Amino acid sequence: MTEHRSTPDDSFPNEELAELWKQQETPMSHTADPRQLERLAASIRDGHRTEQMRLIWLSVREGIPLAILVAYFGYLAVADTPLMFVSMLLCMGIAVFFASSSIRQHKSEQRFDTTLRGSIERSLSQARHRLWMYQNSGWWYFAPLVLAFALLVVWAIIDDPNGAKPSDALLLPFSGACFGGMYWWARRVAATKWHPEVERLEALLADLQS
Repeated sequence: MTEHRSTPDDSFPNEELAELWKQQETPMSHTADPRQLERLAASIRDGHRTEQMRLIWLSVREGIPLAILVAYFGYLAVADTPLMFVSMLLCMGIAVFFASSSIRQHKSEQRFDTTLRGSIERSLSQARHRLWMYQNSGWWYFAPLVLAFALLVVWAIIDDPNGAKPSDALLLPFSGACFGGMYWWARRVAATKWHPEVERLEALLADLQS
């Protein structure tokens, strides 16, 4: 009796994944069931698309408050004191950096092909970018934002005929606690979500190349 040896085309339930298998430079030959690759490939593609949608929502969520702050500081600068132009520019800098970094990352992800290797590399590039953004949020996001508000508080105290009030002393620790909490949250997201995701995708890529 002649033994029938299954091929990737036999194992995959649809042509897209069969073609994906064929295109691999180094197939996962040790994978017993190619259907595992189907689930892996689908999971990676879905995860990448999901994070792209989350980035769009994050851009809207962060962009609207920043636009309001830019308009507010700009109004104060024109109406009262030029010092608020600095606060306006700091908030604009946050928005410009975030937008340019996201656009540059999106373009860089387009260079990866549609193979399983390319899908992993694309998601890995995405995860590394998100990890970097959250880990370094202290200098590109929180530092300019804190400085912008600090200038506003200083201007308000100087502009007040009565000078500093006891309530101003409470404002500083309260503001520090708020910004500190947001910074802690950003670092936590980096440590608990994106760092493990980078390690997982790096392990998958290494496994694919072995």
